[in-house]
Amino acid sequence: MCLGGHYSLNGDVYEEFTEFASYKDYKDLKVKFKLTMENGKMHTVGTLSGADGIITTYDEWYSKVEVPTQSKELTGTWRVISQRVNNPDGSVFTADSTSASMRKVFTPGMVVVIREQAIPKADNQKLVVSCAGGLYTLKNGVYEEFISFASYKDFKSMKAKFDLKFENGKLHTSGILTDGNGQEAAYDEWFVRAD
Repeated sequence: MCLGGHYSLNGDVYEEFTEFASYKDYKDLKVKFKLTMENGKMHTVGTLSGADGIITTYDEWYSKVEVPTQSKELTGTWRVISQRVNNPDGSVFTADSTSASMRKVFTPGMVVVIREQAIPKADNQKLVVSCAGGLYTLKNGVYEEFISFASYKDFKSMKAKFDLKFENGKLHTSGILTDGNGQEAAYDEWFVRAD
């Protein structure tokens, strides 16, 4: 399962507003928690209710993941507006923001990549079809991803190495993605801020 969106925090009341997910009817999801910080950990207690009317109570604790800061300029949510992929078999895939839906969500040291598409069996609702994330490095304009979790297999043997530039408020990445079988595809992607 993968879902995300934006949130609000008013005092200690935390609410989530789901904007994308890997299942139907996610927009009916209601999440409301009391959020406190205790002994360096985040504690949330509250409810989650869905379109089916079922209300689930949660009591969860989180520890902060400490990672080396790579880029503050990159931090935020970026949405793909143009993508060209030269596949290992010689075929070429091209897409723009009308046909491709991908976001990269960056913290100063981690990235999550989310891909969505319209699913005919779900009334053409746009659903998350893959989600992956992990650490990244950015040194002298060279960006590398080190995926540690994903919704697909063989992700730990994948390698992504791209040249990364900021141009006129847009993010441009170009480079090679090597899949789990050692097959290389050349990517050229443009993103705009979505946050």
